[in-house]
Amino acid sequence: MSVGDPQSIKEILKVFLPPSNNIPSRGQHLPTSTINSVDVELLSPHEFVFLTYILGLGWLGIFGFSAVPVFLFYNMWTTCGAMKSPIANLTSVDNICVDVRQYGIIPWNANPGKACGSTLSDICNTSEFYLSYHLYIVACAGAGATVIALIHYLMILAANWAYLKGACQQTHAYQDIKTRDDQELQDVQSRSKEGLNSYS
Repeated sequence: MSVGDPQSIKEILKVFLPPSNNIPSRGQHLPTSTINSVDVELLSPHEFVFLTYILGLGWLGIFGFSAVPVFLFYNMWTTCGAMKSPIANLTSVDNICVDVRQYGIIPWNANPGKACGSTLSDICNTSEFYLSYHLYIVACAGAGATVIALIHYLMILAANWAYLKGACQQTHAYQDIKTRDDQELQDVQSRSKEGLNSYS
């Protein structure tokens, strides 16, 4: 059987065309709602894209809010480093302060609201300070990774949805053309049979 043989083409078309009972194959279905095992509609594709978008915005907010304590702890860590280094320290240790009120975490009238000198040095030397600093960094990095993953997933989801819509439209156009061609073929065959019958 050669490549251009009509029989081989028919065999290839059998694989790609829907069966004769006009039930489309899985790739030829229109995008429909997601249905679970008890036949209850969950979400349509555009609702699922919208939900993913809202989740992405929510995680973007979490990422932004988790960056604030990382920034605060980084400033405290740098100040603690300056207190331990007498060469970089131009003032006395008692004049070095960290004012938490300037970050908007606590109100301006909070007392004391700032840690200076030996109090700040005691805070810097605790293991909880470094542990919480590293945990905030991990939380911020995790939220950032989640935002990147959701944006990537949203792009893939939107591209797949657009591809399916385009593929369904092309499949319908192909089915219309095929139906017209089949109808024309039947018309030609019936006319040729009528012509043969009229000659006999």
